[in-house]
This record gives sequence, structure tokens and C-alpha cells, in this order.
Amino acid sequence: MTCHLVVGLISLSPTRAVQTRFGPSPLVEVLVGDDTRAGFAVTFWLGGSGSSPLAALRPGDVVLLRNVALNAFQGRVYGSSLRRGMTRVDLLYRAREGEGEGYYDAGDLRRAEGGHAQLEKTRRVRDWAVRFVGRGEAEGKGKGKRGWDVMPDVDETQ
Repeated sequence: MTCHLVVGLISLSPTRAVQTRFGPSPLVEVLVGDDTRAGFAVTFWLGGSGSSPLAALRPGDVVLLRNVALNAFQGRVYGSSLRRGMTRVDLLYRAREGEGEGYYDAGDLRRAEGGHAQLEKTRRVRDWAVRFVGRGEAEGKGKGKRGWDVMPDVDETQ
């Protein structure tokens, strides 16, 4: 079974190689969520080239994942990419300025009430991602805060 998902990125793992019966295959694991559920894992098999459609994405981005295969293992559902590049990743919204833009901007999301279903879902996921994931380092600039994925200094932990 395949589906399309509008989700916020929680984290992206570094590319790693897994030994399969056909030889080593690179993959990237992505943890995503939306306003209904957090912590859904999607595995992207990169094929022989090792190039990743996820390379330009950052935690907190809202993306459209098209043609994600759903699988169940030990009572848990997870997603994976389909072969031959059938699974597509489109950046819908990025909150941080200066790092590229998604398909929608903040003005589009403000006008999302009662409009297009994908636009409304993107707005809900963006709101969830800002609360759940944060905006990384851009959120704390000049306020003495840091992004959620940055370890504290040794002096701060004592």
C-alpha cells in the first residue's frame, strides 16, 4: 500500500550502508510527524548513486512525501521509499529565512482558512512543527537560546 504524506521533519539520520543480498545499499532514515502523530519512521533507500533527495532538508521543514510504501513489522507501521525514484520529496514550507523556500510562503499559510486542503494541512503541520520541533538555531538568535538538536556546553551541564 502506498500513500502521500504532508509531514514535518523531526530528524534525519546520516547516510549509512546496509548489507543486502545484492551488496551494500545506502539508506537514510527520517523521523517525521504531523498534527495527529509524531515519531513515524520512513526509510529512504538511495540506490547505487547514494545521492539523497533529502540532502537539502532540515528539521522543522514541512514536506510532501509522495508514493511512500507502508509496511508493518512487529505490530508497528513504518514507511519506505519505492525503487527507481518513485518516491518523491517536495519542500512545502521552510520557516527559516535565507535557507531556500518551499512551495508555500508564510502569507499563503495565513490565508489557508477554508481554502485548498493541502494548504490547510501544510499550515496545521507548520504550526505543529514550530511547537514540537522548533526552528533550530534561528529561533534562539540573540536570545541566548539554542536549537533543540545542539548539545549544551560542558560548563552549562554542571
